Amino acid sequence: MLAGDKCCPRAIPPGGRLIVSSAFLEARNGPDMRMVFLIAAMATSLTGCTYYRPSLEQRIHIVDSPADIRACRRLGAVSGIVPTSPGFQAQIDAMLTATVALGGTDLFLRRTSSDWSYVQGVAYRCPFERPQRIIATVVRAKG
Repeated sequence: MLAGDKCCPRAIPPGGRLIVSSAFLEARNGPDMRMVFLIAAMATSLTGCTYYRPSLEQRIHIVDSPADIRACRRLGAVSGIVPTSPGFQAQIDAMLTATVALGGTDLFLRRTSSDWSYVQGVAYRCPFERPQRIIATVVRAKG
């Protein structure tokens, strides 16, 4: 059979030159393809609009000044006296979990030594909202 026969209309002819039909170009550049592209672009852009909701522990404010909790209700101590040495982040995480369990909104780090070497965590519930989370300087310094 020759390339011109009706048997294999999509075969590449013997000269090696590919013949593209106008129907293929219309489908590729036509309104259907534009609609597919538009839908794909919209779906991709909507994934960027997902709502981030922080965990309960991430909503707790960590404060180190009594002035920050003066209008708040004390719920109770959530830790003993702990050192702010390496590994302090694990202690903070435990205090945050205990604060959430008590229904608190703030974790007050009460200084028990003059140089912040030792602190005690106390949970408080405050009646007001803060625009963004507060994290005490002592926590940021100990990292």
